[in-house]
Amino acid sequence: MNRIELENSLDRDSRRFLAAIDYYGGEANTSEIRTRTGLTASKVHTRYNKLEELGLIDVTYADSGYGDRRPPKIAHLTGKARMAIEWGILHDIDTSRTPEEIRDLETEVRVAHEQNAELCQRLNALEELIRQTRDRVVALENDVDDVYDWSETVEDSIRTLWAER
Repeated sequence: MNRIELENSLDRDSRRFLAAIDYYGGEANTSEIRTRTGLTASKVHTRYNKLEELGLIDVTYADSGYGDRRPPKIAHLTGKARMAIEWGILHDIDTSRTPEEIRDLETEVRVAHEQNAELCQRLNALEELIRQTRDRVVALENDVDDVYDWSETVEDSIRTLWAER
């Protein structure tokens, strides 16, 4: 699989999963991956299967679990994954921010989009008012022209009447 095929086969969550493993030095358990990415357990489980199938991670289990729990899965980056990371497969993944910071930024972007949409609506309304005002100015200019023509006609009529006297 070449780089383009690999990039096309990885969604953003898969790349975030790989970035989390890379962040922890090439090996991370499920809890670390979830903490770093903010992915749900279901999404993490799906990425384990997908990335293992693509040969990007090897999966092992810890020697023991926490308390009565099963030992957690541990994902290890393969040589293929390390090469893909060197190729820049994670170019759009910001590994310097926590999931909470990313969600905060996403919220800020969403709010900015909403504000932009509101401003666009207001701008459209103002443009419509300007168009209506221009139409009214043209109509008033026509009325002024009509009044001017009328006044010339009246003046001519008055001159004619005075001349006839």
